[in-house]
Amino acid sequence: MAELTKHPLFQAIKCRHPLIYISTGEEEEAAGLVVSAGIKLNRDVKSWSVMTGIVAGVFSEEHNHQLESNKPEIALHQLRDAPAESIIILYDIIDHLESPVTMRGLRELIFNCRRFRSTVILIDHRSDIPESISRDAMRVDLPLPDAKELHEVVHETLRQLHESKESRVNISKADYQLVINNLRGLNKRQSRQLITAAALQDDCFNKEDIEFILKAKHKLLHKETNLEVLQASSNLEDVAGFTRLKQWLAKRNPQQLAKDVPAPRGMLLLGVPGAGKSHCARAIANSWSVPLLRLDAGSLYNSYVGESERRLREALAQAEAMSPAVLWIDEIEKAFASAASTSSDGGLSRRMFGYLLTWMQEHPTPVFVVATANDIKALPPELMRKGRFDQIFFVDLPNKQTREEIITIHMKRLGINNDLDSSAIANHAERYTGAELEHALISGKTEYADALKTEHIIRILDESPALANTMADQINALRAWAQNRCMSVD
Repeated sequence: MAELTKHPLFQAIKCRHPLIYISTGEEEEAAGLVVSAGIKLNRDVKSWSVMTGIVAGVFSEEHNHQLESNKPEIALHQLRDAPAESIIILYDIIDHLESPVTMRGLRELIFNCRRFRSTVILIDHRSDIPESISRDAMRVDLPLPDAKELHEVVHETLRQLHESKESRVNISKADYQLVINNLRGLNKRQSRQLITAAALQDDCFNKEDIEFILKAKHKLLHKETNLEVLQASSNLEDVAGFTRLKQWLAKRNPQQLAKDVPAPRGMLLLGVPGAGKSHCARAIANSWSVPLLRLDAGSLYNSYVGESERRLREALAQAEAMSPAVLWIDEIEKAFASAASTSSDGGLSRRMFGYLLTWMQEHPTPVFVVATANDIKALPPELMRKGRFDQIFFVDLPNKQTREEIITIHMKRLGINNDLDSSAIANHAERYTGAELEHALISGKTEYADALKTEHIIRILDESPALANTMADQINALRAWAQNRCMSVD
């Protein structure tokens, strides 16, 4: 119970805050914490949902249902008579606050709570709390479980499966600890779900289930929060050029920093499409031996009101729980461009962008953000402020030396053993990007196989005009903006 007293939710209830709201998909866990706090503080607990109406009492066998209290306006009127210093849980009431009567009822209930030292707690799937009550509201987020809590979840889940004779347990202490480590970033419900699935697939929980849990975790994170765990196969040594950036990164490996040096927050890679920004983001995580997490920010937007913001908060919380890690936000301008202007989404883009900016500046854990962008004009100016990123780098078209490195790297990767003249190809490909050079080599290998020659690659390049020529105006404008504003990667 000592840990409960340190929980921010317990502290908020203890301080008799009149209105607390918890936006979460883990309703059962949130309710359990509230009830535990009520028992610890010896407070009367009531709850309401549109299905059950008002329910009094903390234990199910003692629940007392108030008749005809399903309608929110009636329930709110009745709840004003709750004893002083009560705790009142309202489930998913934000959906009903479009009614002026319901909104008025909630505001009067909050006023009564302030007078009688009670607390209203909104446990809701939505996070867009109305402005008229937001001034009174204290937001509390449920932290993800730490290693000790994950141990308790795994131990209890396996104990139940063993006692019910549904599964045997045969795992060493070292492998058991690896299971706990692999569950980092998941909540208790998700952890129980994966442990149960792993144990029941072959009626035995053992070492072979470690890989199953890791793969299932990656799928679960992507499904519920759009946070994708990627397996990076290349190191920074496999990235051509980027000399200055590599030197900058070498001094900021979070696992090699002195204890009194703050962890780096991240960087923005701005530049020409196809110039290697995404490849570099992938390589950083592998070079630092930390997880690579990709946030598909554009896919966060959900048609259900409040769902997008919740998913963003949970994705960032899970990134923190898996730290040290690299969080890659690809083409960030496509996700938050509308935050820079008046949009038709009711302010959703601006709220989400604001939350991301605050998190980027204040998160205490070693999560290194790598954001990539192609269009600086589409980015809100707040993103460029110092404190969001440690540095903004510009990735220009590769120079001749870098082009030769790119050609050599891809020839090796593609198994091209022909005696190609990489210098001649690099000279001919003056305005081509790394992605275009890679495509030319793939096309040459596909079309000519072992008969591939230097002139074949040059012909392929000539048949595909460089993007830098077809988009010359946009690229020149990007270069002009970056001058004296960004650090070059080379």
